[in-house]
Amino acid sequence: MKLFARCIASWAFLLKSQCLPCKSECHGFSIARLLLASSLYCSSVLFSCHMPFAPANSMGALPLHRGYTLPPTLPSGLRVVLENLSGEMPLVATLLCRNEIDIIRANLDFHFALGVDAFIVTDNASIDGTYELLEAYAETRPLILIRESELTHDQGRWVTTMAALAQAEFGPCWLIHTDADEFWLPDTGNLRNYFMAVPSALQALSVSRNNMLPPLPFSSSPESIFYLSMIIQDTQSLNSLGRPLPGKICHRSHQFVTVGDGNHHISIDGAVIRPASAEGLQIIHYPVRSLSQLERKIRDGSAALARNPDLPASCGATWRVLGETLRREGTLMPYYQSLIPSKDELSSLIASGRYRYQLRVRDIIEAARTS
Repeated sequence: MKLFARCIASWAFLLKSQCLPCKSECHGFSIARLLLASSLYCSSVLFSCHMPFAPANSMGALPLHRGYTLPPTLPSGLRVVLENLSGEMPLVATLLCRNEIDIIRANLDFHFALGVDAFIVTDNASIDGTYELLEAYAETRPLILIRESELTHDQGRWVTTMAALAQAEFGPCWLIHTDADEFWLPDTGNLRNYFMAVPSALQALSVSRNNMLPPLPFSSSPESIFYLSMIIQDTQSLNSLGRPLPGKICHRSHQFVTVGDGNHHISIDGAVIRPASAEGLQIIHYPVRSLSQLERKIRDGSAALARNPDLPASCGATWRVLGETLRREGTLMPYYQSLIPSKDELSSLIASGRYRYQLRVRDIIEAARTS
């Protein structure tokens, strides 16, 4: 009866959050089949037996601080992660992506190197090899992979689903909601130490973002490797409408959390949570890595926004405006060129402090790949 009640509670909080995607797949299985399998298999919590790792060897159940026992079939990679935490609160990252083959692996390597314990990733109908890369990555690292096939924009619902899944799988944990082009960088130390030091009274933090300039035409670094060719940070970053970039949210997990579109805010039981400003932590943002990547992103993103009539016109305003420009002119070359300073402009802006060299992301990625 207790197990049945736990399954019912899991379904209830997903339905209450209105976050259950009707056509999602969790590593090849429909969500409806996962719900049925979960109740029939009688594992501990929703989705717990559907993470794409090699099965654990025959081991006894692993007692955890969450108040219940995980099944012996818990994937071995995640079992190692949880055993090594020694009672500490897990740090879990959610990531929603579509066609990010040039950057997704570097993002995962970077955040794992800085202390993220596990990823929950939703791939939204990628066709460039991103999903296949994630499948392979999940064989050896603690990553839960969901396949979302709808060609629409429903970020808030999908990220809320991942937040609910994190609560179900990991119990109390810190959650960061990132995009493939966002790299969360503390001023010192690593992410795990940063979040473990946050006062217990703080429920959520807002983290500022800073854009990296696109590859410079006079740079000798290969454009295809973004973290080598993009090393100049704009310390007063603006979006394409000329407005300051809004921060991104991170928070302690909660059974009834709802994540807003864009990952800028959360609510719990319908009450908006006012985040504190994160001191000593920033997000390094690589939004424009080439002209072709920018045009593909805007073409796909603006079309996806248009397919969701429930979204207000203000949602995704930057993508909508650039999408209209792309449809009207057939190119975003003028906008792309406006982001790239001349050599003289670059020297002047570096001297003024507006721009600065940012090499830590590069160094962390390279160290992670050689260790």
